[in-house]
Amino acid sequence: MGFGRRCISLVLTLLLVSAAFGSELFLSIPRERISDIIFRMYNLDPSVESDVKDLISAYPDSPVGPLLESGRLFMLQNYAMVDPALREAFENHTKEALKTAKSSFRENRESPEARYCLGMLELGIARYHIDRRHWFRALFKAKSGLRHLRKILETYPDFHDAKLAFGMANCYLDDAPSYLRPFAMLFGFKGDMETGLIQLDEVKKNGLFLTLESSANLAEIHWFLREDRAAARRELEFLIQECPDNVMFLRMIGVLERAEKRNDVAHEYFKKALSKPQIDQFQRLRTELLLKTGEIHHGNGDFDSALQYANRAIQSSEDGRTLRWIRSWAFLLRAASLHGAGRLEEARTAYLEIKESENSSAFKRAQTEIEKLDA
Repeated sequence: MGFGRRCISLVLTLLLVSAAFGSELFLSIPRERISDIIFRMYNLDPSVESDVKDLISAYPDSPVGPLLESGRLFMLQNYAMVDPALREAFENHTKEALKTAKSSFRENRESPEARYCLGMLELGIARYHIDRRHWFRALFKAKSGLRHLRKILETYPDFHDAKLAFGMANCYLDDAPSYLRPFAMLFGFKGDMETGLIQLDEVKKNGLFLTLESSANLAEIHWFLREDRAAARRELEFLIQECPDNVMFLRMIGVLERAEKRNDVAHEYFKKALSKPQIDQFQRLRTELLLKTGEIHHGNGDFDSALQYANRAIQSSEDGRTLRWIRSWAFLLRAASLHGAGRLEEARTAYLEIKESENSSAFKRAQTEIEKLDA
């Protein structure tokens, strides 16, 4: 994904969960029940799917349950990176969820909660269209969703969860390249990092259900935009404390630690993620973590362990169009591990297994190593 598309996508990456303030109920549903579902959803608790279905059944006219299910499916397909079944489930569910949200809003036009549910669903659909490069559809839904959020904040400035989109936009458009400025102007954004950080911090501290999502976005902003890895680490440590079974959060902090040359710490995070049963839901993520763990062993000169992880990564990836690229790197790790262990003929054979059509970068690396072996 290019930088521009990533910026647009992240500006519109809004959690598809609910928010409320002041009352113990949110559109007649106990806030405590909603909050519990959200925290367990981020912790990848397998029981949360049935709990959301129970909520939808108990409150059939409420947009809250459908919104939560839309958020759950959206998150899972992002973690899976490529999963046609999850994508189809998201599409089918969200069509019906949007109908429910529109009906609820027509009957409760003065309710910020009803407006919020509708706005979040529209923004979630916009993000989905961006991922599929359906730009005009994304534009239409994004403008409508953001209009709903602005309307809420005009009357209810303490509806902190509605600030997330604007906090993200301010941060990502603070020093936007020239080709993104028309987009910013179109949506009425100027970009201001400090204002954006304040808005996101307000969501994290005062939002009833958006603490986790705001923290996750703050981690990325500190890491990639502000290049403050210490601040990013603090956010990720908070997320892992709250959601110890979230394998994506474990992966993120492991990658950060590896970037900081703290390979032993990164290794522990990767191993912890791989030990979680939740990892088996996400084939590509599992393959990537096996590969990264093997690379650390290889860098430490432990070629036998590196070879074991390379073979596990190859087995994990299975031959498929969406996994061939990462699978090629696993083949390269296997060959390099054999090479490092002095098993030169086996290494040469392994290098030859890498196909240019599947991963040109890995192929070029393999050809270079073959030339060294033949010299």
